[in-house]
Amino acid sequence: MQVRIVASVLLACTAALLLRATNLLNVFPPDGVLASDGWILLGIDDSYFHARRALYTFENFPAILEFDRYLAYPHGAAQPTPPLHDWLIAAVARLFGSDLRTFELVAAWISPVLAALLPLSAFWIAASLAGARIGLLASWLVAVLPASALITSLGNCDHHAAVALLVSLWIAASLRERRISGMRLLAHGLLHAAIVAALMLTWSGSLLYVAIGEGSRLVAIALCRPRPERFFAMAGSDLLAAAIVSAWLLQSAPPLGGPLTSQTLSQLHAIALLSLAVLAAALGALERIWPSDRSTARLGRAVLVGSCVALPSLAVPEIRDALATGLAFVGKGDVWAETNAEQLPLFHGDSEAAASPTTRFGYLVYAIPLLPLLIARLGLRAPIESRDRWLLVFLWSLALCALSLSQVRYATDYAVLAALGFALLLREVRGLLARRFEPRLSLALTAAFGLVALSPAYAHFAPRISTTLRYLVTGGEVVDPDARLRRSWTNYAFARMVREATPETAGFLDETRTPEYGVLVRPGQGHLFAYVARRPVPANNLGPYLDRELYRRTQSFYEAQQTDAALEILESLRVRYFVTSLGRVTPDTFAASVHFLNDSSVRGGKRSSSGRIRLVVEGPPGGRPFRTLRGRDGPLEVPTHKLFELVEGAVLVAEAEPDAAAAAELELRTPLGRIRYRAVGRADASGRLRLRVPYPSEVPAAGPPAVHALGRWRIELGGERYEASVAEVDVREGREVRIARGNEPG
Repeated sequence: MQVRIVASVLLACTAALLLRATNLLNVFPPDGVLASDGWILLGIDDSYFHARRALYTFENFPAILEFDRYLAYPHGAAQPTPPLHDWLIAAVARLFGSDLRTFELVAAWISPVLAALLPLSAFWIAASLAGARIGLLASWLVAVLPASALITSLGNCDHHAAVALLVSLWIAASLRERRISGMRLLAHGLLHAAIVAALMLTWSGSLLYVAIGEGSRLVAIALCRPRPERFFAMAGSDLLAAAIVSAWLLQSAPPLGGPLTSQTLSQLHAIALLSLAVLAAALGALERIWPSDRSTARLGRAVLVGSCVALPSLAVPEIRDALATGLAFVGKGDVWAETNAEQLPLFHGDSEAAASPTTRFGYLVYAIPLLPLLIARLGLRAPIESRDRWLLVFLWSLALCALSLSQVRYATDYAVLAALGFALLLREVRGLLARRFEPRLSLALTAAFGLVALSPAYAHFAPRISTTLRYLVTGGEVVDPDARLRRSWTNYAFARMVREATPETAGFLDETRTPEYGVLVRPGQGHLFAYVARRPVPANNLGPYLDRELYRRTQSFYEAQQTDAALEILESLRVRYFVTSLGRVTPDTFAASVHFLNDSSVRGGKRSSSGRIRLVVEGPPGGRPFRTLRGRDGPLEVPTHKLFELVEGAVLVAEAEPDAAAAAELELRTPLGRIRYRAVGRADASGRLRLRVPYPSEVPAAGPPAVHALGRWRIELGGERYEASVAEVDVREGREVRIARGNEPG
């Protein structure tokens, strides 16, 4: 029987790994689809952030990137996340090789491998409460539920899988604690401290789980016939965890947000653990001196002593403000939260932004609000000697259930306890059916009920499994060669195009060097361009939490309507390039005009060219999303992404009649075809024309750039036709270039 149980749990772990690898096509695109074969696409958004930091450690092992000049350009910023997860990615990758592909392979597989261990921890937790059968059912449920697979899949090297695993280990360790004593309890305390410290060194929001986890542990000990040594064991483990965290903080750079911030790892975390250690030690001493048989009295004593321990810390204004900020984030009381899909409630109606609730948990999702009540009910029916375990799981489940209902980001962490709750629910369903039907029929009906309830999970994985199998069978060939690029491929390919089309910047793998320039992108694209394009950005996906002023100015640029205001922002940010993306441009803004018109003047248009913005690269070919514009020449495909450069612009000069109209045109070759750039102006009252243009007409000897001229500038001025040759140095330094008639030299 024991062998069968072990084999079944291991099989569930294998199934969890395979299901999380069903997005193989997204991560390893077929040869010939993108501009270069062999690329590995590391998930979305925050994955690139973690990959950037892990790559630094991989190349400079065992160094940790603490201050990053590619964040909050131009002055840089302290890393806002603890280092352990990224450091482990680099350390594991170093075991297998020293090249970039080895690193990215490890980074791609880190989340599914860690998530594949969740069925094991689910079995430990469930079996300790309700036996091996419920443990096996819970392990399989967590293996197949999309809730724990959506952001722990192949390619996503974000911290979610690590956090979910550490949370489940924290719960399992707390459950095991009640069954041991003496030296074994001491050794267990060391293990518990390691788990708590590991979570705090992995996730910025760990202070929340310290309150939930150690608070639940303390209440469970206090209410259920405590042994003083359990209080002392908790005090020792929390004290050790605080020492580990403090040791790291004392030798590292100051945390982003200050030494007492709740937004990332700081001394506030160590203070919280130290306070819990003092509280547990005090309760242990009181229990030894004045033992009480009444649980309500013990709980009241814990509240009273806890208040005395907490009040000195809460009297410090910095601590109060930090806790208020953290609560505002959890309660979604900030502007950035409104734009973050991870902070949507579990039951939401925006299926484009985040997976639906039934996709995450199947139809069992409608039972989620009731799961803590079910656990409480079963705990009250359990033998007295095991009620502290049920109480502990109830408190964890109540907290994680509330958090998941409020924000889908916590659904991954809740998946293990949700699987336990579903397993218990199915057992209750079988019990009800067994009152009316024979055992085999009641079991069959329960199984049918469970399969129907999980059918949305099948609907989620089935097409991915089919596509992955076809992809593997065909040896990596394109499954649908006529299909446009997937959005993840599109974004990644363009970031690579940006890297190839722009000069390298210093400091990507050497924190002592300062990058020469920055690239302005929408905050939601910042992590992608910092890692894939290897260019510093002023604002990224961390929004206002990284640098509020840089975030504000970045947003202001993409919302600016006037050309002068937009150019002023670019110069103040000291960026050389900026990116516009279809679907992320606001109508009637400078950025929208630049994206659709390339800052070119159009006859009868509302906006004239600035003469300082030039297109550097556009694409990628076949990228998503595309928008179709219909004009007299039929449909026009607008490139998904464009990169522009801010230049001084060469000045075309000539003598003409006062107020004479002028128009200069240049034909350009781009990665997607040909475009025509047009600049218009007028001579002044003295008859002098000065017309600023951003493109050279020359082609560099080293080879043409992605966007280059196909001839000389052609100018119409006062009914006459002129031509001009403009050099790159003229554009960069803002030199004057005299125009000449026909083919005369300029």
